[in-house]
Amino acid sequence: MGNEGKMKFIFAVFVFLPLFFSASCHASEKPITFDDYLCAERGGKEGECTMYSISLINLLATPERFHGKRVRLRAYVYADGERYLLYLLPGTSYPEAISLTFYSPGVWDEAKVDEYYRRSAEIQRKFHRRQVIVEGTYRMTTGGFSKGEIGDITRLDLHRHPIF
Repeated sequence: MGNEGKMKFIFAVFVFLPLFFSASCHASEKPITFDDYLCAERGGKEGECTMYSISLINLLATPERFHGKRVRLRAYVYADGERYLLYLLPGTSYPEAISLTFYSPGVWDEAKVDEYYRRSAEIQRKFHRRQVIVEGTYRMTTGGFSKGEIGDITRLDLHRHPIF
């Protein structure tokens, strides 16, 4: 075998062999979807997604995708004591808002009312017009002043901006 034959053989080994192995290794793998990319936590049966880490833009653009699912997002809070809204930027209007719900409808007793108003004052003082990270269950709503609500809230923290 001459030099030209050796070069063809080396070329075939280094070009076609890796292609053969990569095709056989990836043939059985499930392709990565957009939902896989947004998934922050997995659990339950078959490793299904239990928490989506999304932007408010994702939620406003495709609310049906996240209806009934747990989400984590960062947004600005508007809190006036009667309603709590999440906005992309401070000063935007109601149609681009998501409501925060801190109670379960139909479960109003005296203890719940007192807790709600105590927490309401704390939320207004601590979070009004500030950026937060919120985790909860998203529900689409039709009509009203917002595009949905986040209830069953498990996390509401001020977002700490990194120092540049």
